[in-house]
Amino acid sequence: MQIQHKGCANMARGSLLVPLCMVATAWIGEAMADASACHSIKDADERAYCLAQARQNHDYCYRMKDADRRNECLAKTKGLRDRCHAIKDHDRRKSCLALT
Repeated sequence: MQIQHKGCANMARGSLLVPLCMVATAWIGEAMADASACHSIKDADERAYCLAQARQNHDYCYRMKDADRRNECLAKTKGLRDRCHAIKDHDRRKSCLALT
């Protein structure tokens, strides 16, 4: 009697999903490693920005106190150019628009 193990490799054995699962696992591991470096940042706004970028989660942007930086963060993580237009600093606005 063969015991079925739960997991990505056993679930997708013999198909093209095995390489996909391996890539996804590596990508998630890399993202988590990048996010762990963010926790050592002392400035709360910079830490939230770092976590938003590393985890591609715009919820971290809402933790930021600096409105321009928050809008820039939201523009990058959500891909919304209209957030760039809300930035008051002219140079930062131009930079944001160039990146999105």
